[in-house]
Amino acid sequence: MQIFDPNNTFFRWVAWATDILGLSLLWAFSSLPVVTAGAATAALYDSVLHYVKPREPGAFRNFFRTFRASFRTTALSSVCWALLWAGLLLGARILLLMALAGHRAALLQLIIFCILLLIPAGVVCWQFPLCARFPMRFAELNLNAARLTLARLPATLLTLIVTLGGLWICWRYWLPIFFMPVVWAFLCSLWMEPIFEKDGFTSTI
Repeated sequence: MQIFDPNNTFFRWVAWATDILGLSLLWAFSSLPVVTAGAATAALYDSVLHYVKPREPGAFRNFFRTFRASFRTTALSSVCWALLWAGLLLGARILLLMALAGHRAALLQLIIFCILLLIPAGVVCWQFPLCARFPMRFAELNLNAARLTLARLPATLLTLIVTLGGLWICWRYWLPIFFMPVVWAFLCSLWMEPIFEKDGFTSTI
């Protein structure tokens, strides 16, 4: 009977929903150790782009394959950026405490500091989709991510809005963690993929 056909519309939608739920949870759990967060993000982006977005089977198998392939590069990058962000956030906290204590100069410095934080935040957002799609070493990956951050500033700002908005929603309501990571990867791919193609990157796929 057609109702039990795994290729009918109902089962295809169930499989698609399962991919969204499963990939989102895989990303969340795989990102808990800081050293694996970059590989998990690269694997999520590539799986959404090539399997969830066109609704093709094999998303989970691709997640683990991409995770292993990108781990060596992203592990070093994840640790370095985590340490850098720890220092940057500590600096922001010090300036905030000084501003709250009544230091006017500290308030201005805090505003400027927060604006400048957009650059390292943009580099982090660009580099893991880049790593998912193209073969790069640590230095090359970060240099290209920095170049895209500054050269594609509107896309960078849009990516940061989607990223910070998604993180805030998951932190505030927790339930969206079951689908928000896939939504993030899907939305970012809408403008990142045309930019990758236009900027002449050579895909490994």
